[in-house]
Amino acid sequence: MWEVIHAFGWDPSSVQHRAGVWEIVDGDQKFALKESHAPREKLYVLHRMLEQVRTAGYPHLLPWVPTEDGEIVVSAYGSQWYATPWQEPADEYVSATELAASLGRFHRLAEPIAAQFPKLHQVIDPDLKETWQQRSTQIANWQETLEEGEAKISEQSAQLSQNGFTFAIQGIDRYLQSEKGIAPRYTICHGRIHPSNVLTSEEGLYWIDFDHAELDTPIKDLATLIHRYPEESPAEILAAYEQENKLLPKEKRLLSVFLSYPERLVRAVERQEDLVDVSREYAHIQDCQKLIKKLWPVKKKKTRQKRNR
Repeated sequence: MWEVIHAFGWDPSSVQHRAGVWEIVDGDQKFALKESHAPREKLYVLHRMLEQVRTAGYPHLLPWVPTEDGEIVVSAYGSQWYATPWQEPADEYVSATELAASLGRFHRLAEPIAAQFPKLHQVIDPDLKETWQQRSTQIANWQETLEEGEAKISEQSAQLSQNGFTFAIQGIDRYLQSEKGIAPRYTICHGRIHPSNVLTSEEGLYWIDFDHAELDTPIKDLATLIHRYPEESPAEILAAYEQENKLLPKEKRLLSVFLSYPERLVRAVERQEDLVDVSREYAHIQDCQKLIKKLWPVKKKKTRQKRNR
């Protein structure tokens, strides 16, 4: 720790571990020191990209603090370390629609930057279909155990999740075959959209912890945002996002696929949470499926009317 602190030239009066980072008090300044297990080269590329987004006028990113040697990453103790100015967290709720608008603007500004690095563009893992099929079986078995206990769910609710899996698996299979897993367009995808990775302070809101970011489809971030805020309307979240970054037709279909996959339910079951709010999870699945019907409407087959002669 002290090797890293000295690299930044700090002479701290206080060092505390808070909310997953180290709070460093150096004179009248405070810094957040973050340990990362991402490769050093990746962090340097990410820093370069994020600085370009900040320069383009995006206010929701914290600058990285350079060391005394002008580096932005310190390698020590088998990890990488980087620092940002400390922002005192404020106890303020930020709605998902506000976050969606911010995320949409970020994705839009980052798109031309991502275009400069085509070799870093990610494609959908061909094994994703098989993974989702395994999760479908896992959830079906879990639902059967609920039917034997006090938390029994209705047959209609059980069918909701299975319909979601079916649509998601068929959709991702079709996407892999027709598009070879290549996204319609690429941007900086945060990869870990979650309330804990949004910092609200008196200065405003900031997205933090980009260690897992990739150049990928913006749909992955958007779908995750919708799943992470089940209390808010998926349609309203999407509308707020599209005010800043209009989705392409192919992206709307891809969003339908990722929203169909009952990600929240899978996470809860895999973590073996004792108290899964079944009613809330299935209500969210239903809300997502309502939006999917608008994004990917079913075409009605035309029937020929026989003429009487």
